[in-house]
Amino acid sequence: MTLRNAIGNYVFTATEPLRSLQVAGTCFPHLIIDWPTFTVTNNYVNTSLDWPRKIRLSYFQAHILRAAIHHNVSPITPLLYCYCRGDLI
Repeated sequence: MTLRNAIGNYVFTATEPLRSLQVAGTCFPHLIIDWPTFTVTNNYVNTSLDWPRKIRLSYFQAHILRAAIHHNVSPITPLLYCYCRGDLI
């Protein structure tokens, strides 16, 4: 998912924790995210963004995530980050 503005212009909210996270597929791996109450809102233009329920992964990403999910005992905590290219509002 690509954010069109600086990450500070967005509000990330959820009324419930992440339900499940799984890696599916062998030839074309993807991450399936079950988090129905998660929303991303752009405060700059006051609109909500569509959060993808499936995200394509490389084989290496799928391998790393499968291992992390398999060995994780506590609930997974998402980490949001910003990678900037050029001028952002």
